[in-house]
Amino acid sequence: MTIRNASTLRKVLIADTATSTLSALSLVVASGLVASLTGLSQTLLFWIGVGLVPWAAFLAYVTSREELSRMILFDVVLVNSLWVAASIVLLFSGLIAPNLFGTVFIVAQAALVAVFALLQAQGLRAAEQQAA
Repeated sequence: MTIRNASTLRKVLIADTATSTLSALSLVVASGLVASLTGLSQTLLFWIGVGLVPWAAFLAYVTSREELSRMILFDVVLVNSLWVAASIVLLFSGLIAPNLFGTVFIVAQAALVAVFALLQAQGLRAAEQQAA
């Protein structure tokens, strides 16, 4: 099933794409600076940034499509939800030791991604209801 004319959903996807792109570039280019501010490993931050590059490209591709695939949108919500869960698990796992700013950084980015996932899920639901 495809979804057309989902302007609110598309706006959320565009915001997610922009945020993911900015995060990817920032972490790749300035992982040392972010590490010094957060107490997180520069290597970890760099590779998270590298991993975000294909995600941001995928979101850009999805957003550019005239019709949005219901299954792909479901996958976007799922991946965003997994990112939130992984961020929180990592924070409490003992594998990292961020400073206060680092903890706030992890929680804030997880919260933003959770908001994207929630808005995307709501937009998907609304678009499906309109199509029915």
